Amino acid sequence: MSGFGRILDRAAIGLSSLCLVHCLAPPMLLLLLPVASLGLVLPEAFHIWMLSAAIPVSILALRSGHRHHRQRLPMLGAATGLGLLGFGALFIANSRIELVITVAGAICLAGAHVWNARLAARKVPN
Repeated sequence: MSGFGRILDRAAIGLSSLCLVHCLAPPMLLLLLPVASLGLVLPEAFHIWMLSAAIPVSILALRSGHRHHRQRLPMLGAATGLGLLGFGALFIANSRIELVITVAGAICLAGAHVWNARLAARKVPN
């Protein structure tokens, strides 16, 4: 895998991690510091911004990795993760299940990129 492909996988993992922090930190802080919740409100559009960043970075990283390892399963995992993130951001925003769906999507997406990067690192370019 090219250096650029590795950078893209790392960026995608970072975006997924940022999503996890965004999803999990506020509830944890709310449990610990109820007064702090007033300053932690982000606009709902944040989810759309994150999804808009995650989609092209994921596509580029996965395509770069696929050129080296020729396996489609990381793409399936990433598509599942992006689908869950999109579903959470676009269709069930502000519902009780949104947190579960978006956390599962972020974990699935990050896992797919870790898998993609490991497969690409193992294979010798054609």
